[in-house]
Amino acid sequence: MINFINPQRFVAIATNVALAGSGTITLGGTGTLSTTENVALSGSGTITLGGTGTISTTENVALSGSGTIALGGTGTLSTTENVALSGSGTIALGGTGTLTTTENVALAGSGTIALGGTGTLSTTENLALSGSGTIALGGTGTLSTTENLALSGSGTIALGGTGTLSTTENVALSGSGTIALGGTGTINVAENVALSGSGTIALGGTGSIDVYTANESTVINLSGKLCWFDANDITGSSNGDALSSWPSRHDSGVSASNSTSSTQPIYNTNQVNSLPAVNFDADYLEVNYGSNTSQPLTAFIVCAYDVTSGGGSNNALDGRDNPSGYRAVNFSMRTNGWGSYAGSSWMQPSTGSPDTDWHYFTVYLNGASSYVRKDGVSHATGNPGSQGTNGQILGMWKGKNTSYYMNGKIAEILIFSGTLSDANRNTTESYLADKYNI
Repeated sequence: MINFINPQRFVAIATNVALAGSGTITLGGTGTLSTTENVALSGSGTITLGGTGTISTTENVALSGSGTIALGGTGTLSTTENVALSGSGTIALGGTGTLTTTENVALAGSGTIALGGTGTLSTTENLALSGSGTIALGGTGTLSTTENLALSGSGTIALGGTGTLSTTENVALSGSGTIALGGTGTINVAENVALSGSGTIALGGTGSIDVYTANESTVINLSGKLCWFDANDITGSSNGDALSSWPSRHDSGVSASNSTSSTQPIYNTNQVNSLPAVNFDADYLEVNYGSNTSQPLTAFIVCAYDVTSGGGSNNALDGRDNPSGYRAVNFSMRTNGWGSYAGSSWMQPSTGSPDTDWHYFTVYLNGASSYVRKDGVSHATGNPGSQGTNGQILGMWKGKNTSYYMNGKIAEILIFSGTLSDANRNTTESYLADKYNI
């Protein structure tokens, strides 16, 4: 037995940590067990870390017997290789404990991985239950993998409370396994969800399964979003209803709203590729970010105008400009197409004409490096000015002046703080092009 109760004690080992019998390693407080080789329990041994204790290894963690690894409080088990339970062993993380690996997590026996509170199990490779093992996440626990999640036996994955199961690949149940979500738990999947056996996916309360394309999953995970308005995410409205609020998809605390019924836009179904859109005609919704954000800014908008002239500058999007000096992000129909203004001059094409077709646009604001893209192709370049944003007006000019408004429809808007890489910009454009068949 190795028993450390002193909060600052640690075990650092450059070779394997192996418990083949019923031995015990106990670390209290912020104790640390660190090795660059394997951690293996092949008997009924126990490794216990209390408080914020840490187990760290750059090799495999394997339980082939009935052994237990228990992390209390905010304890962390971290490995860059496989985590494998082939017996009846248990890995238990209490509180906000974390199990992180960049390789596979496999339960081939009746073993258990249990995360209490807001515990996290994260892997960038496959997660597989081929036996009767159990992965249980309590509270708001998170299970995340960037590869496949497969249950081929009778294993169970259980998420309580608002727990989240997230993968950018497939979820497959080919045996009698169970995935159970209690409360408002969520399964986020970028590819297929397949049940080929007698397996069960059970959603309690308001739990949900969201299946995304690979491009959409990438967009979901991009950081720096100021807002993301998707008409397909609007709930509780029927075709023809006035819309007083449009919640942002990325953050429930951000919304576009208007309490004045006479100037509220209309929600319409089946507008583009069988998807809904919000219809503006001298109407508006307002977004207040609560703080100022400087350029660079990157915005995407999916829209169609009902006219090719009139309505002043035909502002589909403008800066809230309150306090003044924050006109970004502006997007408007112009004489020769579409453009943007950020305090100095209009960035717009020198030739051409607008139309009433559906398009997806990218507006990048960064001084002289600014541009507008239409359907993935360059549309306008120039220097519209250096103003940033403190919020948005959807469908109308900054002053909510009905002389300058959009006559048309908006299906989706995303605005990011900062510059997206070309790859991430192109992925976002591909997501929109595929979704709306543009």
